Amino acid sequence: MRAVLQVPMLLMWYKFLMINIMEYTVAVSKDPKSKWYIGQCVEVQGAFSQGRTLEELLSNMKEAISLVVDYRKEEIEKDPDWENLFYRKVEI
Repeated sequence: MRAVLQVPMLLMWYKFLMINIMEYTVAVSKDPKSKWYIGQCVEVQGAFSQGRTLEELLSNMKEAISLVVDYRKEEIEKDPDWENLFYRKVEI
């Protein structure tokens, strides 16, 4: 039987994420037409950004990651419906 991750664990994970993880993986692509860099954080779903330079993109990604993690942490703490949320792995 696989373990189920429920709200207390999910909240602890987000708190751990904010306090302990200092490096994130950003998948980067460069649009051939506009020449803009586009990024997506691998570990934080929903953290996207863009920049005219790679340095600008990475700076914007730091802000995007921080905002998404903070928002999710607040939502988990205030929304009682999160108590019904769980994750389960499926093998195919």
